Amino acid sequence: MTRLCGGTFFTLLANAGRASSKSPVTFMGETRTATDAFKFLGLLRILNPKHEVYSAEYFPKSVSKYRNCIKVSYGADLPLSDSRYTCAFHDRVILEYASVLAAMKEYCQVFLDCENRERMEWLVRAIVETLVDDSEVSSKLYALPNGERISVRELSEMSEINIPALLIGCLDYIVTSVPDNTVGRDTILCWHYKKGDQRERGKLRETIGDSIRYPIAVSFDAPPQNENKPESETAQKSGEPEPVLHQRECTLETVPAQKGSKPSQELGVEAPFGASTVNNNYGTINNYNGPTMVNEGIGALELLQLDRNYYNLFIVDGELFESRSFMLPLARSLNDCIREEIRDKFRRLTEGDIAHLMHIPSVFATPNDRHKSANGEHQAILGRLTGIRVQGESARFNWKPYCLVPQQIFNENERLFNIWYADAVNELDDEHWTIKDISLLDAFNAVGFNPFRYVF
Repeated sequence: MTRLCGGTFFTLLANAGRASSKSPVTFMGETRTATDAFKFLGLLRILNPKHEVYSAEYFPKSVSKYRNCIKVSYGADLPLSDSRYTCAFHDRVILEYASVLAAMKEYCQVFLDCENRERMEWLVRAIVETLVDDSEVSSKLYALPNGERISVRELSEMSEINIPALLIGCLDYIVTSVPDNTVGRDTILCWHYKKGDQRERGKLRETIGDSIRYPIAVSFDAPPQNENKPESETAQKSGEPEPVLHQRECTLETVPAQKGSKPSQELGVEAPFGASTVNNNYGTINNYNGPTMVNEGIGALELLQLDRNYYNLFIVDGELFESRSFMLPLARSLNDCIREEIRDKFRRLTEGDIAHLMHIPSVFATPNDRHKSANGEHQAILGRLTGIRVQGESARFNWKPYCLVPQQIFNENERLFNIWYADAVNELDDEHWTIKDISLLDAFNAVGFNPFRYVF
């Protein structure tokens, strides 16, 4: 049985590409040589037009492993195991299909050998054959140019197939339903000539797609788009439930604030003080004071760009966070309560370091009222950095807030958030900036607190 996964899909795309050339190509406004790394970055840009690569040195190696269905470390450069990323793309396919289709058509024109009709027909046959032979593909695919779904059986009987729509349907299925890319390893080995075949080594076998024998016409232009329908309406029309995403999401339901609750004046927020939150997985959090959105908030695309491997923690004494900029002495920056390898990774504050730090979620807070304790109205702020500039013996940090978080949540879960220092104190008691190598969002979920419930 062959399997459709990210590696097998990209292998077929790469083998339907234009002949190798050192001439640069331009996709989504960026010009580079059409290497595998740039082709794969193009797919990630279709998933998220704002996607950036932080580790340019290691990204091509990761792409090579991913293409060959070898286990690879996922992270900010390759976020295909991140449910925030996959959920956001799946929503775009449903609600913004026309724009996704246009991006995929541009991808085909730039990276595929579109003028070679025989090669394009091979690509369609190879993909359809893989889908038919993969018994794990049970859900319908968004593989029609009008944004509708179609079953694999119906797809295999079509006489004309729109290539950009077919690629979108496959990509959406892969990112939502096939988190383990290594399932395609046996398919990759079967598709390629063995090492002993010296003249053909590394090439795909010509027999891929041969089981699809009927004539197939291919096209790239889509018919006029119908108005996109909400996901619920689409599901009802098809009579089939939507595919289940591969990571469980926490659902939060907020109980209305108690009588006499007062609005917060900080950051233009109205916060329901004194409420409780019921979490379907973790029970009730009493004396719930958030999360409440600040003026800007966060969109789904910005959320999925946040690095899940680290979080910044800023404790700034005497700072009211009334402006979008604050200062902190360099002596208090990345010196205390930080692992040595993380300090060495970021402390030079190069342009690359700052660009990375701006995509790490950040907690901005003032010191606790007393050791390991903050009163019920003491709010930390969840957000991210927007810039760093060294000024003499201090650094100026520009920042953007997302929502308020009761500071006591950190005090009561100090080991979970990796801020435990000693029995009598924790890191929220003293001014400093540190970086923690844990997922802040996963830690919030573990205590039943979803700071981004307004996004999903």
